[in-house]
Order: sequence, then structure tokens, then C-alpha cells
Amino acid sequence: MGGVNQYRGGRAPRKAFTLIEQLVVISIVVLLLAILLPALHRARAQARAVACQSNLRQAGIYFALYTEQNDYRFFPDLPIGLGYPAWYEPMKAYFIDGPEVLLCPSANRYRRSSEVHPDWGGGSRSAWEYSGVLASYGTNHWIGSVTEEHRPGQAADQSWETPLIRKAATVPVLLECMFGGGSPTRHDGPPIEDDWHAACGRGCNTSHFCLNRHSETINSLFMDWSVRKVGLKELWTLKWHKRYDTAGSWTKAGGVEREDWPRWMRKFKDY
Repeated sequence: MGGVNQYRGGRAPRKAFTLIEQLVVISIVVLLLAILLPALHRARAQARAVACQSNLRQAGIYFALYTEQNDYRFFPDLPIGLGYPAWYEPMKAYFIDGPEVLLCPSANRYRRSSEVHPDWGGGSRSAWEYSGVLASYGTNHWIGSVTEEHRPGQAADQSWETPLIRKAATVPVLLECMFGGGSPTRHDGPPIEDDWHAACGRGCNTSHFCLNRHSETINSLFMDWSVRKVGLKELWTLKWHKRYDTAGSWTKAGGVEREDWPRWMRKFKDY
């Protein structure tokens, strides 16, 4: 009958989505996820890097307090091969109520791996562990006094011993590290691969700090107690000890070419 609604309740039946329409919606959702997930990943990585810098600033307060309470002198270095991180024993009282300060959020768990030190080392995404100490950072061993007995062939007049120096902002104190620290020298080369202890040059101490943890950078506390990002290739330009050549063979000033670096580092920013 014309004019009389043939459907119960006076409403037309609800139209269902077609297969094509469903596929279009799914495609749009997938596209949005593809756009948003990398941005979310970058935001989370940036947040972890900022938290890492905050940890180092807090550690800087502790190191400053220690030196102020000890005639403005750092603790002495320990002999090669002793293993235990030399800085933790004199500093542990400062960290005992907040051990999380020792952990970067990007490397806050110990992961035993054949690619790093077989006993207690860490890596780009893992902390190091030794005798119950879990940490993501290590010291520049040259900040403390060094003796010929402790480190044969490394002159004692290379070490800093005190933070009261000129250009303190160029001297690293505590950095992200795969071990408890290192004593970089001009002979050190870069690691063959990321998370690798052995280096391309004659020495490997600089490779302890050469970790691709924050997009080609690590974070570092300097002797003026400032904290900033350090490019991985920039490590060879820092003033590790009094005699360290900041224009050595692994710097632009020293003539290094991009092809000289291990393949995994070649595209990184040059310094």
C-alpha cells in the first residue's frame, strides 16, 4: 500500500559495512599506526635520555660533595686488573639511599652476553654488574691519582686529582659505560662493533664508553658538574687526562677519514 511504511516501527533496516569499507578503515588505522609509532618511540627514547641526564646531574652533586669533604681531591685509582669499580667504594654512601641514580632507563638491567665482557660487563642496552653493584655509568679513571705501581707506563702527572682546574667543562668524570670505567689514551681505537670490548686501535679503553645508547650519543658528567650529550666520535676530542691530545688521529683535526671508522660508525657525526 502506497504511503504506508512497510517496516516495523517505521524505520528502515540498518545498512551493514561492506567488505571494501572495512578494508579501507583497517588500512587507515594501519597507516596512522605506521605514522604514530615511530614518533612515540622517539618520544619515549628522548624521555629516557632526559631521565639519564637527570641521574648524572644528581651524581654530580654527590661527586662535588665528596671532593668538598676531602680537600677538593678525588679518590685514588686502583691497580689494573683489580676489577672492582674504583669509584664506587668511596662513593657508595652517597648512593645507598637511591641506587636507581646509577641506572640509565635505557640500560637498567644486566644482560649476560658473549658480545660483551663475559663476567660482568654491560652494553648499549644493558647495565654492568659487579658484587651486587648494578650501574650504567663508569668513571674516567684519570680523575683520581694514578701511580706507577698501579698503572705501569702511565705517568702520574697525567691524572687530574682535583676538580679545581681550568676548562673543567672539557674533562669527563662519569659517563655511560659498559664497565665501571676506563683510562682512555691516544692509542685507543673505536670498537669493531657496537657492544664490543675489543677496539680497532692499539688500546680499547675509549671503547668502554663508545655505546650507541641514545641515537649516536651518550650522556656525560663533566668536571664543572655540567651534564650534556656527547657524540660517539666526539669521545676522542675530550680532555681525558692532562696530556691527552684532543686533536689525535681519530679526530677531524688529526686527519681521520670517514672510511677509517668501523662500518657501524661511519655515518655518525664527525668531530
